[in-house]
Amino acid sequence: MIFSTHVFKLTHSAIDSLSVSDQVDESSACRLTTSSLNDLEIDGAVQGNQYSPIFQFLELTFLGEKLATQFDQSNCLVLEPFAKSAETIFQWNNGFYKSLEDRAVSAHGLLKQTFFPLGDNKQQYHILCNIISSSLAHSLFRSVRVDQKNSINTEKKGKYMAGGVTHYPGLASLAVTASNHGNASQLNAKRGGKLKLITCQPPTWQSQFKPPVFNKSLFFEPSIFWKAKDDIDYLRDFLIRFESIELSIKNPKRKKWVEQWVRNIIDEVLFYITNIQSLDSGWSADIGCRLKLDHQYLLDPYRNDDDFQTKRKNTDWESIVCSDFSDWLNYKLVGKDKLFTPQVDHRRLWHQLFEPELRELNEILEFKRKHNGGEGL
Repeated sequence: MIFSTHVFKLTHSAIDSLSVSDQVDESSACRLTTSSLNDLEIDGAVQGNQYSPIFQFLELTFLGEKLATQFDQSNCLVLEPFAKSAETIFQWNNGFYKSLEDRAVSAHGLLKQTFFPLGDNKQQYHILCNIISSSLAHSLFRSVRVDQKNSINTEKKGKYMAGGVTHYPGLASLAVTASNHGNASQLNAKRGGKLKLITCQPPTWQSQFKPPVFNKSLFFEPSIFWKAKDDIDYLRDFLIRFESIELSIKNPKRKKWVEQWVRNIIDEVLFYITNIQSLDSGWSADIGCRLKLDHQYLLDPYRNDDDFQTKRKNTDWESIVCSDFSDWLNYKLVGKDKLFTPQVDHRRLWHQLFEPELRELNEILEFKRKHNGGEGL
């Protein structure tokens, strides 16, 4: 039995010796190492699973301290009630102490580690392939498991979790050992031969919403298409199966699917519209703005311009926007292969689905204007 924080046996299962126990290094206090763990759990490498009970025994806690820590002292008296003589206690203590004492560290052929000499000092080397700390890996594995369990209890079972819930985006599970997990090390057996890989990538920042001053139509904004792309693809594949709109919506279930996909697409369009409306008003008055007036009336509703507001009120710009939406959606459904040929009825259906949503959005906006002195929120 070999106790350590870095188990060489995880590198190659044929290595039954030579492991390293990390030492506390104050200079690395700001780094994530085994020295930074408050509850350090020592791993154990054994030649076979028949010796695993020894590790399990030394993991037991007595008086708030693990036996593995207490047997690190040769005069340990933990087993005194079970011994018949002082000689027996000495033999037991000596055996456990030797399994825990530090050994001279040397390289091993199966480790396949590469060292690079530092400067002229031939006694100092930098290791190019670090050995994974089983203790640190287990601490991360255990923390992730606890957080995931709390997340499930909170979100699916509706249970309150004090301190909040922690999520790990981009979390990966790596299978480290494909053979007998316990034969590598004891903590590795508890992990089922797996490690949790937590992403260290920087956060992906969402692009800032900017008014489409250089586009003639708000539907030329690429982000709308990419966010609705899945629903557009589903709708397109469905419509290609039928020759006419009557066949695609004749069955109530078919019509329900078509309407659901279109509404999902409309939701993405409305989300973009509301975000642009929340920008500082007046951006459409820029002399370089190429956006058609009907779309300006929609996207810049709080513009401080009496002539603009009068035309906005007396123009049926909602119908124009709905028609542009129908044309845009048909264009995207045609695709590069042009397998889908839109009909007049398709355009009419898209218009009918989008118009009430757009008019409701505008009614809410007018209500806000009325109760905020004509200004935006």
